Amino acid sequence: MSISIYTSNSIHILASAMVEALGERSMPVFTPRYIVTQTEGMNNWLKHQMARQLGIAANTIFLNPGAVIEQIFINLGGSYGNKIKRQHLDWLIFLILGKDSFKHQFPIQAKYYADDAMKQWEFAVKLTDLFDQYQIYRSPTISRWNELENIDPLKGDEKWQAYIWRALKRHTNNEVLDITEIKKFILEQLKAAKAQEALKQFLPELVLFGISIITPVHLELFFTLSQYIDIKWYLINPAPDDYWMDDRNEKSIFLAKVKGKNVHHLHQGNDLLTSWGSVIQNTFKMLFRTEEFINALEDLPRIVPEPKTLLGKIQQDIYYNSVATGDFSKAQLEDGTISIHEHYTMRREVEGVYNYIMNAVQQQPFGQLNERDVIVMVTDINAYAPFIRAVMDNAPYKFQYSIADEHISNGDTVISTFIALLELNGSIFSAESVLQLLNSKYIRAKFGIRNLPLLRSLMLKANIRFGIENDYGEGLDDTYLVSWKYGLQKLMYGLCMDTEAAVDFGKTFYPVDSADNVADMQQIVALTAFIEALSRMLQARKGEKTLKEWKEYVENILSNFVYEEDQERDEEHAKIINKLNQNDLVEQHTSGLKINYEVISQRFINVLSNESTQKNFLNKGITFCSPLPFRSIPFKIVAILGLNYDKFPRTEQRLDFNLMNKQPQPGDRNIKNNDKHLFLESILSASEALYLSYIGKSVKNNKVLPPSILIEELLDYIQAGNDTEAIRPLLIQSHPLHTYSAKYNKDNPALLPNYMIRVQAGWPVPEARKNEEHGSNEFELNSVWKYFNHAIEYYYTRVLQVYFEQELSEIEAAENFLLDKYQERVLLNRLMQARLEQNEPEAKNRLYLNAALPLKNIGATVLLQLEAIIQPMYESLVRHTGGIQAAEQLGITYRYREHLFRGTIRNLFGQQLIDFDWNGKLSAASRLYFNYLFARATTDHINGAQLIDASGQSKKVKPHTQAEAISILNKLLDLFIDHGEKPSLYSIYYYDHKIDKANYIEKLNKVFKDKPYNKYLGHALQTLEQEDLDETFEKMNDVINEIFLNGYEQ
Repeated sequence: MSISIYTSNSIHILASAMVEALGERSMPVFTPRYIVTQTEGMNNWLKHQMARQLGIAANTIFLNPGAVIEQIFINLGGSYGNKIKRQHLDWLIFLILGKDSFKHQFPIQAKYYADDAMKQWEFAVKLTDLFDQYQIYRSPTISRWNELENIDPLKGDEKWQAYIWRALKRHTNNEVLDITEIKKFILEQLKAAKAQEALKQFLPELVLFGISIITPVHLELFFTLSQYIDIKWYLINPAPDDYWMDDRNEKSIFLAKVKGKNVHHLHQGNDLLTSWGSVIQNTFKMLFRTEEFINALEDLPRIVPEPKTLLGKIQQDIYYNSVATGDFSKAQLEDGTISIHEHYTMRREVEGVYNYIMNAVQQQPFGQLNERDVIVMVTDINAYAPFIRAVMDNAPYKFQYSIADEHISNGDTVISTFIALLELNGSIFSAESVLQLLNSKYIRAKFGIRNLPLLRSLMLKANIRFGIENDYGEGLDDTYLVSWKYGLQKLMYGLCMDTEAAVDFGKTFYPVDSADNVADMQQIVALTAFIEALSRMLQARKGEKTLKEWKEYVENILSNFVYEEDQERDEEHAKIINKLNQNDLVEQHTSGLKINYEVISQRFINVLSNESTQKNFLNKGITFCSPLPFRSIPFKIVAILGLNYDKFPRTEQRLDFNLMNKQPQPGDRNIKNNDKHLFLESILSASEALYLSYIGKSVKNNKVLPPSILIEELLDYIQAGNDTEAIRPLLIQSHPLHTYSAKYNKDNPALLPNYMIRVQAGWPVPEARKNEEHGSNEFELNSVWKYFNHAIEYYYTRVLQVYFEQELSEIEAAENFLLDKYQERVLLNRLMQARLEQNEPEAKNRLYLNAALPLKNIGATVLLQLEAIIQPMYESLVRHTGGIQAAEQLGITYRYREHLFRGTIRNLFGQQLIDFDWNGKLSAASRLYFNYLFARATTDHINGAQLIDASGQSKKVKPHTQAEAISILNKLLDLFIDHGEKPSLYSIYYYDHKIDKANYIEKLNKVFKDKPYNKYLGHALQTLEQEDLDETFEKMNDVINEIFLNGYEQ
């Protein structure tokens, strides 16, 4: 028996050779073939290669290196029995850390987590991971600890870690699953002929494919196995024509020289290969330590990359391990085979790659392309997945796609619902957190909740913010006014009582008119039942419990919030219960251990959140996946998103007490080097094009953000090969913040076409989509006023019927401490109205009990401040009306040019219209004048109008005869009728005396930059042509200057 190691730079050649060898070897029909790989994606790809070459892919078992060792262990007579696996060591370590014996012997370590169960558990998790690494990368250390009679000879961090390891073994009667003992067992068993024969029957041949990282433990075991069975290892070598395993890049040699080290023996290799290929270097270095491995190396044919394109030239430089960077021509720099894209947000990154793929399909710069020719790797698949679905599912041209590696807790699943319930903050219990829970379809179905917008609006009306009861019983700070108990009281009594008066049932409150139909009533009752169930769940969390008791708690959560009594349990339920059942074995060794909720919930959340699935890799269409190493599967287009400076390559937090850091060895786990290896694989596996994307601008302040250091190294390498061109402007496309930016689709070579925007001829929206209001020739006064005050929003919403989705305002998890301008304005209006109606004390009481004011003394202070603002206005109103009268309303019906205008005008005091101006803006004055013109044009009863400002000063509208009012009003309506269906950016709201035709676009762009939430203005600035806007600007500007600014007496 023997080991053979086949190397090539082409994974196609390696796969073809492997499949050919499998086909040539005769195997018993029912004996499976074992192939060791690193990822599920590689398994799927190999199945396709086997089926294509052999006609069938069957009876093949794919395992990772650890799993194949476990299978060998079992088949040689080993038994896991009651062995405790790695993932459960944290509980045992947690137990040992809590013992007085450890605290007394190692007080420095114990001081870190003193009396803090959460820190104690986090420490246990770190140690669990460390012990796992020691078994794989430092197995001699673990073996030595196992054999020591006592730990006294050990020093420093090794001493207390050895104490915990040995305590684990002793506490569990050596039931801890130890890979060093598994290795020892296998090696001992294979000394017997019977075991050797059993191995050959079970595993006549073992194939390792595409494994670039190997640990000393696995290498030793595979070497031993090769003495009894055939082992074939197919290994990628990106530079097979050159020995580069000891080469260094120019930067590292320079740094070594700066530090005064002797560098004469160092050999420089290709900067990209040596910077990103250390993983492969370490693997070959470990192989070269053993003569048998060296003799087992066999070169397969290789494929020399063609240097015709920029990508091909770089691939060829890596193949030859070229030190001198070759010259890159202008044509290569512009050929598009390497493109780098700078974006503002993750969503824009996904839109960018969609446009890139769409353009590749449409224009075929890389030949004919289908969906399976493209792979898109994202540095955080769980963060990007919602944006991938949003973009791909709503794109104008749809591709098939699949998302792999997503955590099973992502999306609306049983597991995500369960995690959300565990994460619910019981001390705050905010309204927003409850609404987030109700996003789960399982909870909604369980409680019969169907109308979330209604429930959100009811929470806002009842002013429910946080806390189940707060100080409902004591009344210490009156936060009960924003609690669930108080708010639900208001809602429930609002269902039963038809009154606006205060009600006193334990606490005084004002019922909320919450429902006018049976369906809405049912929703309120369902919400109440849900809150009561959550309250019981939170109450059950209190106190410490055993693992068994916590298991019962979890089962109750699933029964009470997710599943109906007679509902069949699914795979996700089985997964959760299986995780719980795995604790049963540990509980035998942790009897009496009680754990608080914070620890058990975080531990369970970690277990479920970090589990992902690779089943969708190469499933259908474009594959979106995590950038896992060893996925060097060839694709025509390889794209990587999220290459931000702080995200990729990842860095692992170094633990000061990690014994491996003191003497690093080749093959040690290094996440940063693994990510570099992935980047190298990505460049080599792209046969036609490489697409790189990162967030390079801050959406908050437009600050420039650098890309990943790997992009910088690639750009530096290309720049070194071109002395005449600045390559960054040629290779980097900087995308605007918004999808609908006018920078797109303008024959601009600096940006790809934007296929997310439909054909420009389709915008503005065709006549057929325009509002029926215009077709009926009947208009509401408020609608006409909106045109003059917010013309562009009127154009989108009333003419085009286009509504940009506005984000729902989040319900704050705190009472009002300070009032914003809008809240202050609302309260001023309410208090003024109450004073006019001589109902001020009751209004103040209502405002306080509804928590519209800050609580306790701050609320009283705010009321005094608001009264000080109101008083001058009120006194002015009394002066100008000759005494307070009840405000009346005036119905308006006005016909002009075959159009009918209807509406109601408020604040009629006797024969005068009076309104209040709280902020001194033109809008308030213009609205009153607008109302006056309609009122005066339709009745002789009105003889004036006044606007009272915050200081109590009055500004009077110019008196008009009815004929004058009709003449002026008709000029306004002429503009509305003739141009209301045309887009107009400028309107009263944006009035500025410095604005003119030459600068209004610039001025409004500045307005949008300061207030980016105005999506209508932003979209219009980006998409509408200026020549279409200039005419309406002049018309609107003339009306503002000639009519609205001249409507008042000087």
